[in-house]
Amino acid sequence: MTLETPEEETAAPSQTAAAGATLPPTPTVAVSPALTSPAGASPAPLVSLPENAPPALGALPPQPTPADVLAGGVVENGPFTFDLRLVRDGAFNRSPVTPSLYSDLDGIGAFMVWTYTGQEEFPGPVTEWWGNEGDLNSLAMYSALEPLANDGRNGGVLLPEAAMVGGLPQPGVETSLVLLLETPQGNFGARLRFELQPDVKGYQPAHIFVEAYSPAVMNTGQ
Repeated sequence: MTLETPEEETAAPSQTAAAGATLPPTPTVAVSPALTSPAGASPAPLVSLPENAPPALGALPPQPTPADVLAGGVVENGPFTFDLRLVRDGAFNRSPVTPSLYSDLDGIGAFMVWTYTGQEEFPGPVTEWWGNEGDLNSLAMYSALEPLANDGRNGGVLLPEAAMVGGLPQPGVETSLVLLLETPQGNFGARLRFELQPDVKGYQPAHIFVEAYSPAVMNTGQ
């Protein structure tokens, strides 16, 4: 799939969490032990590829990091890196020119990209998921991944129902945005966690943190 990115997001990578503040060192997280089935447990059934499954996803140029980064970072999980950031851009709002730019937070979007860093082809099927934790949507399925294959989603922030009352964002409710790869070798992903706090511009994300995420059991909410 191709990321839908506003035209103005072409500047060099930014590593600042806000004006005058510097992002903490990028955390590196090992693969969760939960990926290993306990003794005596039956392995999770693998997803079968449909007959019209797409070909292997080949190497692609790295996705450019948006210019105005609010906060976020990069984590490692197994043979993948995940780059999850909240970004400022007026194209993200509740009356967008295209559905992918719809955001419950006016002027704020989510840049979410994964990259396969292995040296050999990664066997599939690989299903790509994104969304709020516990309520994920399938983005794509790949029969295999070549080294440096990458994909993801660049779009608006969709808040969970618990963070919305009367169609408006509510403060103090934690939101976890997830990008996840479901594979025969386990589930590899990352999540970006934050809370909303009152601001002169409405409600703004605060206490932003990125961490590796490897659920042993898929919970898509579907």
